Amino acid sequence: MNSRWLLPFVLFAPLAFAADLSPAARKEARDMFERVIAFKTSQGLGQVPAMASYLASELRSAGFDERDIHILPVDETASLVARYRGRGKGKPVLLLAHMDVVTANPAEWQRDPFKLIEENGYFFGRGTSDVKSEIVAITTAFMRLRRAGFVPQRDLIIAFTGDEETTQATTRDLVERHRDLIDADYALNGDGGGGTFAEDTGKAQIFYLQGAEKSYATFELTARNAGGHSSQPRDDNAIYELADALKALQAYHFPVRWNEWTLGSFAAAGPATGGDLGAAMSRFAANPEDTAASDRIAREPGYVGRTRTTCVATMLKGGHAENALAQTAAASVNCRIFPGTRWEDVRSELQTVVGDKVEVKQAGRAFRFRGIADA
Repeated sequence: MNSRWLLPFVLFAPLAFAADLSPAARKEARDMFERVIAFKTSQGLGQVPAMASYLASELRSAGFDERDIHILPVDETASLVARYRGRGKGKPVLLLAHMDVVTANPAEWQRDPFKLIEENGYFFGRGTSDVKSEIVAITTAFMRLRRAGFVPQRDLIIAFTGDEETTQATTRDLVERHRDLIDADYALNGDGGGGTFAEDTGKAQIFYLQGAEKSYATFELTARNAGGHSSQPRDDNAIYELADALKALQAYHFPVRWNEWTLGSFAAAGPATGGDLGAAMSRFAANPEDTAASDRIAREPGYVGRTRTTCVATMLKGGHAENALAQTAAASVNCRIFPGTRWEDVRSELQTVVGDKVEVKQAGRAFRFRGIADA
């Protein structure tokens, strides 16, 4: 996570300015990080607008004009847009991140998910890497540069959305209803890329640039049955049939995929990563049909999605009474789809994998993104 803190400073300021972080600037960023982690910005808790208001007040304190700061509510959530006015030489640059986080059940965490905890050089808490670190990095970069009197050549625009992890309604609202506030030459997404430092020396190893995003779709697997009383069990049981389907999905791996971007990424990352993982990256880059190499990469959660489509069960529901046979049993399966693959084809492939006793249908929206995956 720490490497990502460098990104906004490299983007906006001369290198000497970027490297000169005073103790006061570090404390300001650290304090803001602690504040934003404490906002419970999961779906249904309604705290995204409060976080947006806090960030807006910090920007005002640094000298940003009220007219250039916009909090745009959408149902229980909101987006925040702030403009750093420049010299008008070219269209603006848009900087993106999201204020919301995935739901966290404190009872299932070793530490309080909504309290920033620092241990052994690492931060713990919901959103420390996805993606409140980037929220703080971008916001404090804007503040420092404004106080220093820096005037960019073109306008810089913050666009922090409020429901990236769920419906993405705030993103659609910005595009469809507030396009004038975010119209830009291009966008830089804080929720992509990133880098790593060596554990032993602290030396920077890799910094990734993200070319685009994989597609996102959730499917519902449903087994149905006439039901009955639990005192008269039968072989055709909706819960068992769903369980069989999920075990089949667990054992299935989508075909390995690649493109010029991902091969170039693995070729560069292999030597820097080192070890058997780095060797597998180099072999895959040289020959993407090397099954042993792709299998080794796939064992790393941080890299499995760069070589194939992935689908995994995330939620279960079924049954209506403890002494009755379930008439319906269902599971949510979330898929991250390799660029160039249609979600309809993934649904069809899932149906083949789980068999004809379970129905596979799209649940909610499928989000489509252009381009290619992390590299």
